[in-house]
Amino acid sequence: MDIPSWKRKMPYAMILLEATVCAVAFFGEGGYFFMARKSRKHQYTEMFRPSTANAVGYVRLSVANQEEFNSIQNQKFIIERWGDQHQIPISHYYIDNGFSGQRFDRPAFQKMIEDILAGKVNCVIVKDLSRLGRDYITTGYYIEVIFPANGVRFVSVNDQFDTIDGITNQEHPYSSRIRVPIINAFNEQTSIEIKKKVEATLDMKAQQGTFIGPRAPFGYQKSESNHDKLIPDPKAAIVVRKIFELAANGTGMTAIVRYLNEKNIPTPIQYARSKGLAGNYDDGNGDWNSRSVKYILTNRTYTGMLIQGKEKRAVAATHEPLVDTDTFDAIQRSFQAKAFNLTTKGQSTENVLKGKVICGCCSGKMQRKRGTNHADWYFFTCITKNRLGVGKCTGMYVREEDVFHAIYHQLKLYVNEHSPELTQVWLTVFLWILMSYAEQPQLQRSVSPIRLQTPGLWRWKNWFTS
Repeated sequence: MDIPSWKRKMPYAMILLEATVCAVAFFGEGGYFFMARKSRKHQYTEMFRPSTANAVGYVRLSVANQEEFNSIQNQKFIIERWGDQHQIPISHYYIDNGFSGQRFDRPAFQKMIEDILAGKVNCVIVKDLSRLGRDYITTGYYIEVIFPANGVRFVSVNDQFDTIDGITNQEHPYSSRIRVPIINAFNEQTSIEIKKKVEATLDMKAQQGTFIGPRAPFGYQKSESNHDKLIPDPKAAIVVRKIFELAANGTGMTAIVRYLNEKNIPTPIQYARSKGLAGNYDDGNGDWNSRSVKYILTNRTYTGMLIQGKEKRAVAATHEPLVDTDTFDAIQRSFQAKAFNLTTKGQSTENVLKGKVICGCCSGKMQRKRGTNHADWYFFTCITKNRLGVGKCTGMYVREEDVFHAIYHQLKLYVNEHSPELTQVWLTVFLWILMSYAEQPQLQRSVSPIRLQTPGLWRWKNWFTS
């Protein structure tokens, strides 16, 4: 659950005030009721919870903070011990492993908030406030607004903080009401300092030629004796050397891709998976493509040089090369020459149908290309045959203006078949596709079947009713 932009801009005192308003705005539904108490100067209300609690624990461990005292098991132990002391069983744990406290799009955290909004949780326990988050504005918003608004008790064990006492309880004006925001602000500053220290350490290692990446590039592996050093992978290095050999001999990108696919050579991500890689990575469709090949052919790491970090620190001769520098540079010059020859005249237009035009033969996504001699018209073509071989696809071709004409025709038939009430719906959908073209004169030819004139809904009435 993301905090609204206007909330983020609110002063912390405003959020505290809103939390107070929210806390007194409930009435006795779902087993909750209020009991009023009076102090010397203030009157406040406190919500008592039902005897049965669906308590959960939230655990977070960031990549940069792997100390034993913050381990997953240690956090769960502290939460369990608190539950035993208060005779409240912990029904479930939400665990985010490897996520920064400054992010609130963490999967387990979002699932917990979703369950809270669905009424499945009424008590959340954490080891300390920093586990919930390290952005003091957002953390305070959840503690003081979201949790109370949904009848959720929040407990931070090590901070000795429990909202059952009321964070705005005026009987203790200098306890939680002031202490918790200060702790949250301190946690945020700690996160910033840790980030700076990690970045400084990585930059220092990059300057020394130490490999700082999470996994080795395709063709290499991390040394068993020194994980900061790259060594050639016995199998993948052969593939990389072959790719450079083909390119050096003048073989085009598409031909290299077809060669790799016809030989059934595993893609880099497939090979990494076979070596035990785990995680949420894009596996693609299982075939080599031009992007993967070009990434290898333009990656100077294969010359034995490391270029790393935000500052692009370059250190030569850090590991064994898979291609000599002269061959690598010659391949780069060939790429530059082709790019110079293919430079288009005039600005290329946005492809609003990107990924939407599908080949009727192989079901692959068709590629948009410009007309002959850089003309102001475009077409879609399937390149599966070139990449995977003749037997994979017969090859399809269609002009962009024909695609727009087909969309126009099908949508108009649908409107006529169903109800005139859908006219505005159809108009809005089609305008959404074409609106970006209205300001681009060089594309008016592509949508000439619809006689595009100028932008604006009322101006499209003529071609819609024609």
